[in-house]
Amino acid sequence: MSSSEPSNERTKKKPSSKSFNGQLIVVFTFLIFFGTALIITPKDSGDVDEYVRHSSQPAKADNPVLKKVIKLPKLKISDVQTSVTDAKMEIEESQEEALAKTEEDLGDVLSEVESTIKKALKHLLLKKGVSSDEEKYVESQVIAELEKGVKERIESEASAIKEDAEEDLDTTVINDMDQSISAEEIESDVIALRDYFTKEAQEEISYAGKIIRDNLRGIVESIEKKVINDKLGIKVTETKLEDSELQSKVTSVAEDLVKKEKREIKRMKKDVSADVKKTKEQFQEVLYDFLLKKGVPLSQVNKISKTVSDKFETMVDENVEYSSQEVQEEVNEVAQFELNSIVDEDKMVMHRAKQLGLRLPNNENKSDVDVISDDIKEVKEGLDQYMKESIDTVMNDLKEDLKKMVRSVESEVFDDYGIKVTESEFETLSKNT
Repeated sequence: MSSSEPSNERTKKKPSSKSFNGQLIVVFTFLIFFGTALIITPKDSGDVDEYVRHSSQPAKADNPVLKKVIKLPKLKISDVQTSVTDAKMEIEESQEEALAKTEEDLGDVLSEVESTIKKALKHLLLKKGVSSDEEKYVESQVIAELEKGVKERIESEASAIKEDAEEDLDTTVINDMDQSISAEEIESDVIALRDYFTKEAQEEISYAGKIIRDNLRGIVESIEKKVINDKLGIKVTETKLEDSELQSKVTSVAEDLVKKEKREIKRMKKDVSADVKKTKEQFQEVLYDFLLKKGVPLSQVNKISKTVSDKFETMVDENVEYSSQEVQEEVNEVAQFELNSIVDEDKMVMHRAKQLGLRLPNNENKSDVDVISDDIKEVKEGLDQYMKESIDTVMNDLKEDLKKMVRSVESEVFDDYGIKVTESEFETLSKNT
């Protein structure tokens, strides 16, 4: 704090040097206190309560500032008391606003994490012969404990931050009064500290939320191991949990790819269908004129035209279905190979790097699972593009083959009806279609 801090609007008088020195001492003491009381470094066990400090101070039954003011009648008791009360209210409001925002952000992160938990636990527990009902029960217990733990820790941190700020505010005012500083200067100090702690509360709570987000993997794994052991009597290692998570991610990517394939194939069929309709309109008109010129009776012309149309549609449908299945099988086979390969390759590279004491680039703050998950996402993007390009290729091939299908069907129907058509006539017929 410095003497340039904003003063009370009711007075323009700047704090005296005595007040300034007192403020420096208080702020310096406050910084040392907060430096040692900041969120503690995460531990290996991953329990939620190890990632934030806790509020352990008892609720203050009395107001120490008011007691001190009463002993100094020369001060404007109501003004100082009002300033301190207002400052604490603003600090608390800032803390509550920051807490609500941080809890909302954590809720979004937890929603995504819980989706991963469900898939990973299902993959792990069903492989161990656990029933579906037991698996769902364990899943619900893990999620409930995770949500409860995170909520309690972030709210405890917010409470501790508010209490620290209020205590330092009280200490500053009391020290100022001990030095016989004027009420106007004390109010100026209160306003400056209010502004500082209002901003500090928001930053501290936001940082507490970041620490929890950055360490969710350790938190979740700790809870999973505990719940699985307590509820099922099964001990699982972090390696098993991480392998299950990775496999669930691979499965999710493969399932998502299948859904996208179905949408793309539906789009392809619709696109091809539009070309089929256009082709039918063209060849029916040309075929009608051609058969009449060949001297075929009108009754037969209509019948032949309908037969050609029906057989053409059937042939197109068969080709579309065959091509669709073929491209799906090819894409899915490539997907399984690429996804499993990236997981195995990443594990091997990381294992060798650890043996050699090397650190992988851009991997300082990420777990092995996080790094592999990022690579899985990259493979997913490549597979999505490969799938779309493959289906587009099939669609274009089908469109280019429509005239060939028409020729094949017409040749077959002409033979069935005993209509002789030369190669030259076929060529002319195809060009006009």
